[in-house]
Amino acid sequence: MRHCYSACLYLLTPLILWRLLWRSRRAPDYARRLGERFGYCGFHQQQPSVWLHAVSMGEMRAALPLLHALRAGPWSERLVVTCSTPTASALLRQQFGDSLQHCYLPLDLPVAVTRALDRIRPHLLVLMETELWPNLVAHCARRDVPVVVVNARLSTRSARHYGYLPGLIQPMLRQLHLVACQTGDDADRFRALGLPEETVAVTGNSKFDLQLDDGQRRSAARWRAQLGLSERCVLVAGSTHPREEEQVLVALRRLRSDIGSVSLILAPRHPERAAELQAMCEADGWQWHALSNPNPPAPDCDVIIVDVMGELPVLYGLADVAFVGGSLVPRGGQNILEPARWGVPVVAGAHVENFRHAAHVLEEAGLLQRVTGGESIAQAVSIALKGVCGGLSSEQAARDVFAQHSGATKRMLKALAPLLESS
Repeated sequence: MRHCYSACLYLLTPLILWRLLWRSRRAPDYARRLGERFGYCGFHQQQPSVWLHAVSMGEMRAALPLLHALRAGPWSERLVVTCSTPTASALLRQQFGDSLQHCYLPLDLPVAVTRALDRIRPHLLVLMETELWPNLVAHCARRDVPVVVVNARLSTRSARHYGYLPGLIQPMLRQLHLVACQTGDDADRFRALGLPEETVAVTGNSKFDLQLDDGQRRSAARWRAQLGLSERCVLVAGSTHPREEEQVLVALRRLRSDIGSVSLILAPRHPERAAELQAMCEADGWQWHALSNPNPPAPDCDVIIVDVMGELPVLYGLADVAFVGGSLVPRGGQNILEPARWGVPVVAGAHVENFRHAAHVLEEAGLLQRVTGGESIAQAVSIALKGVCGGLSSEQAARDVFAQHSGATKRMLKALAPLLESS
């Protein structure tokens, strides 16, 4: 079955390259470093490495506590990190500069995977969340390289899709050394697909381990002063997708009529869509300001459009309330824990499958409200603002939640320790 998969992937390679080039029209980085997609990673490890892969921005953020912990140990000089998107690559560079070997993950073509393995020379491969590639796993197994999945999650929808290809998925699952799941429900879905019982563990969600530091707090204060938002209520709409921004602007108009001075910080999931959002604001009569503009916004500015990468986690610190995108449309939801970490009340739609457990935890703590569209976003924001004004401490609730659910990184390291020490 895997050979058929490989043949199909080879046939699809021209389309994959075309898609990368198409995306590069708005995000030029997609057209750069194409050789890395075929295993030409630009370096040769002289000693066996620990290879960690985090596909995109969200997974890379979740990997940061683990990366910092690994850098504090004996493998610090032999870490290799891969990703698949320019945003994740930029985050890694922002956090670690050139102190880590880094490249894009090769396409799951046998020749590309072989070339990358020859250069990276992994002693251990650690995959974040659900990045399961049959050829990568099979070629690691052939070289006796253990493959571990950490912070693993598997939605009902993804499990159903994997279940359509048992001849491809089940052999791959049997080649995994360990799958450290976020929740018991994730573990049950992996078992149902054929993952051996002895391979499964539940270690929690490392996103609860991410901590705010003094630098982030200073950056938030600097942005608030630079953008002139000290005297205004601020709604941050983060990681929004097409068809969600229109609803957020509906909410802004309703909030302006209900409570007056409200500013919107609008951060699309893909910053290259900024021009599209600028046109949308102009069509609706809103005054907008690009975050990349070094000049302060005009006094009558309504919407600040985030057209740069990497600033959203800090910008959530400016929010009185945050709407988290990918949730009004069926995309599974983006990271609702990022604003909650600041003690900010969170608003999200029904589609939070990627953060189902986190959503349940935040709802129980009174930190998350569900919405269906623009009018209900405005209503939820008004309720959240009244709650804050009434003296309810969302910051204390957030501290309690994160304290209760932290520790996943330590449990992951404990599970990885025998493999890290076996060299």
